[in-house]
Amino acid sequence: DFIKGKVAGFDKPQKYKVLVYVHTDKWYIHPYAGQDEGSSWAAIKEDGTWSITTTKRQSNANKVAALVVDPAVAEDAPGTLESLERIKNHALMIYSREQMKAQHWYGKL
Repeated sequence: DFIKGKVAGFDKPQKYKVLVYVHTDKWYIHPYAGQDEGSSWAAIKEDGTWSITTTKRQSNANKVAALVVDPAVAEDAPGTLESLERIKNHALMIYSREQMKAQHWYGKL
């Protein structure tokens, strides 16, 4: 299925990309590192919407993060991180699994 969201408050949001990271023991790019659009990062449409494929892993994530970044940052994003502070971003949202389930939007950012 997909993880999807909408970026708001940006002039020309389509000039940015979205990175999605999941946290288990570390932060991991989701769903796959070193790939391309839809597999390592999401393009943002003119209306601000974006989506990225997802896959179920053996370990359930306890947090999910979406970062709005410049295209060069998206294309060179590290696959694994201890901290998301290393990623230069324009916006960052982090949600716990509990927050997403409580608001009935698990899988949507």
